[in-house]
Amino acid sequence: MIIILIYILLRLFVPVSNYYLEGDEVRHLACAKNFYKLWNKSFYDMHPPFYSWLIRIFKSGVIVSFICSMLLYLVSSKLYDIILTPPQKTIALLFLTFNYTLIYYSNRTFRYQLICLLGTASVYLLLIHNWIAGGAALGLLGLTCTYAGLRGFWIWLILGANPVAWIAYSSVFGSWFLTKALIYDSHKYYPSGIEGKIEQVNPYTWKQLFSPFYFKWTYSQEGKKELKYTWPHNLGGLFGLYKGLWVLLPVALLLCFLGAFSAPWWLNLLTGILLYPSLLKRFNPRNSIIAIPLLGILLAKGISVLIH
Repeated sequence: MIIILIYILLRLFVPVSNYYLEGDEVRHLACAKNFYKLWNKSFYDMHPPFYSWLIRIFKSGVIVSFICSMLLYLVSSKLYDIILTPPQKTIALLFLTFNYTLIYYSNRTFRYQLICLLGTASVYLLLIHNWIAGGAALGLLGLTCTYAGLRGFWIWLILGANPVAWIAYSSVFGSWFLTKALIYDSHKYYPSGIEGKIEQVNPYTWKQLFSPFYFKWTYSQEGKKELKYTWPHNLGGLFGLYKGLWVLLPVALLLCFLGAFSAPWWLNLLTGILLYPSLLKRFNPRNSIIAIPLLGILLAKGISVLIH
């Protein structure tokens, strides 16, 4: 009870400076306000719609993110019950509680708390063989973030490759690609690029349905390629290590390495796959946020090894 109380308080009392809008936050709010018109006309630069749908229901992106952060604690706790001993579970929950990255996104109009929740829920549901719900969670993950949805294939494959789960996953996630294909093919609404530049979408290829990355870049979009992240920066962000805490990254990696020896094989493989984007320079650490609850498991097991 003390841990969950601290968890809630850390997400309720955040600096006022956190409450500002930028980039995708504005687009999510505008999309929730006028979904059909804006979603179609800004298709290139807009993410899948599930997070915007939730904003429309709850009337606030911050509320959606906060609710997702509360549910993440509960779902992670259930997952830890399956894999960890009670002392190890306490360590893993403390890691989630004080993880600055999770605290930060719990009070922003960003989709990353929802991504982390759906990814963790899908792992838990597939582990307990709730194939329909697990597959649907993977599908909703794709309706929240295309990249995360594609990595959902590996979650499905590693955790049983159940055909029922596949039908649920592909049906929900597939609706996103079908919708894009119909819109791109209609010539009625064209995706808008950065700064309102109209992108050439016809004839489009199947790859462009998976990611706008495969569209022809405009001059203004070339700048997006210049973003440079390093894997220490990305991994530090996933462990919640910022500023002076960066020096603890080698310790965190060592603990995860030790914990991997006593962790289930599927956990090590899945964590590695989910972390892979963060090892690339082009990717922001947010692209691997699903891995944070799994890193908590490895850390807890690693600390347990040192103690004993």
